[in-house]
Amino acid sequence: LVMAAMVALFGVVMAVMARGMHHTLVTALRLREENRDLVAYLTDAKASADRLNADLTQRIAEREQAERALRESEERFRSLVESATDGIGFTFEGRIYYANQAALDLIGYPAEEVLGKPIEQFLATTTLSKDQIYQRYLDRMAGKPVPQHYETQMVRKDGTIVDVMFSNSLVSLDGRQGVMSLVKDITERKKAEAELRAAKETAEEATLLKDQFVSLLAHDLRAPLTSIVSILTLLAEQGERTLPDEQLRSVRMAAGQGDATLRMIEDLLSVSRLHTGKLKPERRFVDAASVTATAASLLKPIAVEKQVTLVDQVPRHTRLYTDAEMLSKVIYNLLSNAVKFSPRGGSVRVFVPEGRPTTLAVQDEGAGVPPDLVDDLFRHEVKTSTAGTAGERGTGLGLPLSQDLMHALGGEIVLHATGPTGSQFHATLPSVRPKVLVMGRDESLALFARPHLDNIDADFVAAADGEEAARALQEDGAHVAIVEADLSGNGGALLQRICEARGGRPVPLMVIADKSEAGLLEEGFRLGADEIIVKPLVPDDFLVRLRRFII
Repeated sequence: LVMAAMVALFGVVMAVMARGMHHTLVTALRLREENRDLVAYLTDAKASADRLNADLTQRIAEREQAERALRESEERFRSLVESATDGIGFTFEGRIYYANQAALDLIGYPAEEVLGKPIEQFLATTTLSKDQIYQRYLDRMAGKPVPQHYETQMVRKDGTIVDVMFSNSLVSLDGRQGVMSLVKDITERKKAEAELRAAKETAEEATLLKDQFVSLLAHDLRAPLTSIVSILTLLAEQGERTLPDEQLRSVRMAAGQGDATLRMIEDLLSVSRLHTGKLKPERRFVDAASVTATAASLLKPIAVEKQVTLVDQVPRHTRLYTDAEMLSKVIYNLLSNAVKFSPRGGSVRVFVPEGRPTTLAVQDEGAGVPPDLVDDLFRHEVKTSTAGTAGERGTGLGLPLSQDLMHALGGEIVLHATGPTGSQFHATLPSVRPKVLVMGRDESLALFARPHLDNIDADFVAAADGEEAARALQEDGAHVAIVEADLSGNGGALLQRICEARGGRPVPLMVIADKSEAGLLEEGFRLGADEIIVKPLVPDDFLVRLRRFII
């Protein structure tokens, strides 16, 4: 029994031990698995930490590099600002936050007496007032449009005034809005400008005095000289039968010299009147053919005497917008020069070059312009006159005066070609297309006039009433006004309004009237009408009358 009990007890112990060993083994296996998971976790955690550490290290390096670059940039900027020759400053809330050395030198203060001070403390009140400067600062801070650049004056520490130009722009620093100012010393520039203005005023006064003197002298000389030339011319005509040949030649020479002097006086008067503003162009549409024909007719006796043929090839109805008298003077001078330098038996031609409808060209068969005179032909201060082929002498004023006249007309003369076979001068005017204002009581006048205006290459401008017509004259620059008006009613007030709108411009006024009573027509002309057409309108008659004004 004891033995059996011991065996049973042993069995129990062995079972317990087996169960404990199994539990221990299971626990060991579980712990081993958990340890393996822990090792894997710790391995991953270490890898993540290594990556974070590497990233943090890189970020720190990049930040240190950025801070270093920023410090270097700030140092470079500060170095540039400090070495700048112009003043540079920053203001916040109207007080000076920073000023470079150039700005300090400009006003003669050390930095400790400038920084933190109001900017207006250093401004003079001779140009923009301190209040104006400060108001501009406030407006700029508020985002209102203000001039970026302006000129004013600053007061140096020693009390002297310095002219400066500010160039301002908004900046932001530490969350604050301020103004960066570039300040440039313009004292020398302002001094030079003042000297230039004074010199210009002195020159203008001298020129005015000279022109007045020339004008007075020319006027005083013209009348007696005209009488002398007339007497000499009469004496030469009568002396053909009574004077010896030598005396007759002397009289003719004196008459010729007197006539040349008279022309010079006329040229001097024209130059003086142009420069003093007394001679102003009155532009209208003219027929260039009539201008050249007038100039050629005046020169015909001289050309015939020299056996030079004048050939006028300008077609009729060549439309130019110009002052006919001024342009005629220009063409006369060009033709006169051409005859002067043409050989006996030669020819002088005036024509319109192909493709250039607003240019009049004068061609001669002379020896051409000497190369050393080409650049000075149109300059008053350089004498370029030379003797003609028959020994004719000139004043040297013709071409410069002609160029002045062309400039007054908005055009120009150029030497187009020159050489041993002759010279060709071109006088070119601006191309202007006529604008015709039409105002009727209804649409019938516009419907009637429009096709006729198209036929003569003119633009049509319609107006419904007097105010529209006045605006068209003032703003659109109409060259002719065609207005339907009741001269027996309120048409007079309408014509007065339109005449006022012309503003002194020579704008022809054509009036379309209902009645042909003499008193009404006289009243229409008195009010400013240049042409009155009584209804009913006849197309051919209307076009003929319109062509008086726009060719």
